[in-house]
Amino acid sequence: MKKILLLIVATVLLAACGNDKSQSAEKEKLNDTENTVQTKSNKDDVTKEETDMNQDNYVDEDEPLTKVGQWTKSEFGSIITLKAIFEPVTIYDTELFKFNIDSVKLLEYTDIQSGDSDLLVGSKESALTLQFAYSFTNNTDKTVMFTPIDTITTNNQKQYNLDNLIGSDYTYEFKPNVTVDGYSIFLIEDNFENLSDFTIYSDQLYSDDPFTVHVEEIKHTFEVNN
Repeated sequence: MKKILLLIVATVLLAACGNDKSQSAEKEKLNDTENTVQTKSNKDDVTKEETDMNQDNYVDEDEPLTKVGQWTKSEFGSIITLKAIFEPVTIYDTELFKFNIDSVKLLEYTDIQSGDSDLLVGSKESALTLQFAYSFTNNTDKTVMFTPIDTITTNNQKQYNLDNLIGSDYTYEFKPNVTVDGYSIFLIEDNFENLSDFTIYSDQLYSDDPFTVHVEEIKHTFEVNN
């Protein structure tokens, strides 16, 4: 049931994304799917917050945010600003399994409107989300179980788990000899100014018949330059 709800949430998020011409571009756009809020003026539909922001950094809501400082609006009128972006990285690579992080974006929501506040539970004036796009390869002849991003910790001694997941399309089950793309979107409570790094942790990677743990845990730390 929870997985179905996450898929519904992901559909709402994708409405604010931009498309490229490949799967990797689809991963880029999902990072821009989040929604931000604004109070529109009667004269020109521009909020005070938008007026204070650099209009040169505005990106149409159908396009992905690719540079720090760029911002867009959600379908509900909220403002989404790209605060940090990280290079792709392979964090686990063997003959049997490979785990790539293809895209990581830290997005800030401000001026949160009602359509987005339902998603960004507990958020009022602003909210931060971490959005990951990744791929996992299973080169074995067995089906394996794996949660690519199970937990996130930050330098502020905060920890987030799947209860903080507000969007996802990944599977927990990987059939033999496949590569599967996925994404996860986490709502975090950290203040951006105090966020210097965060670490992602996977769950166990295992197979059944007989039960075998192939990898106990995979982790990787990202440094935030703010």
